[in-house]
Amino acid sequence: MSFPDPALSSASTDGSSDSPRGDSSAREYSALKKVSEGVAWVYVPTLPSKPDAGGGPRQVQFELRALADGTGVLPVFTEQEHLVQQLGEYQPFERMPVLELLVQLSEAQVRVAVNPVVREDAERWSADRIAAWRMGNR
Repeated sequence: MSFPDPALSSASTDGSSDSPRGDSSAREYSALKKVSEGVAWVYVPTLPSKPDAGGGPRQVQFELRALADGTGVLPVFTEQEHLVQQLGEYQPFERMPVLELLVQLSEAQVRVAVNPVVREDAERWSADRIAAWRMGNR
């Protein structure tokens, strides 16, 4: 889990049901619809990953952000498009079942923000930044 980002805000609405800024009832409907269709999937920002040197599974670290008040949260998005809109096209992420995420977070005591709205000036990953991170984390 990584760099806090004071540019993450907890909520905003613009009335659009297909935007992460939509009202909570639209988000809840979307989440309920996914559950009723079977497995509910979410998209969770991570640090860039690298293959395990021993050929084992790749290690994934969730990326925490900070709300405007400094509270650390794990942003979780119900649609890949929401994640890209809010965190940028280079943001590494994992698509995972909600239940798996809950199991992984059960002991971490981390707050979760669903479909948060991120300020325009928030720090975001770029191709160059990912390459530099990988070089420094071999």
